Amino acid sequence: MKKILKKSVTMLLTTILLFNVFSSKASASSSQWVYNKGEWKVRLDSPDGAKSYHHLHFYKSGKHIYCLRLDNMQPCDGTRNNKDKVYKSVMKAVMSHPKVKNAVSYYTPAINSAWVRNIVKP
Repeated sequence: MKKILKKSVTMLLTTILLFNVFSSKASASSSQWVYNKGEWKVRLDSPDGAKSYHHLHFYKSGKHIYCLRLDNMQPCDGTRNNKDKVYKSVMKAVMSHPKVKNAVSYYTPAINSAWVRNIVKP
């Protein structure tokens, strides 16, 4: 009886451990810092319950300045008037980041396909 109980408890604890490992990995990947130079920081957020699209948050000296949707390249969170406050060099560096490119390609798969690149050179 003790052997069966030990095996059951061990299996239960192993299952809980694996669940915690995989769930923490998923939540950690939902928000990633993709730029951190000088006074500027930019965070890439994955789709979640609040927003069903990838988006970027631009921070200057710790203050939220601008939010950019990556599905239609429009502002989000009512920060429409702050687009000009983001330096073009920061925007260019962020948009060239591999994780941001991957998020953008999620919404425009045809543009990023090899077949289209052979026809039209970007």
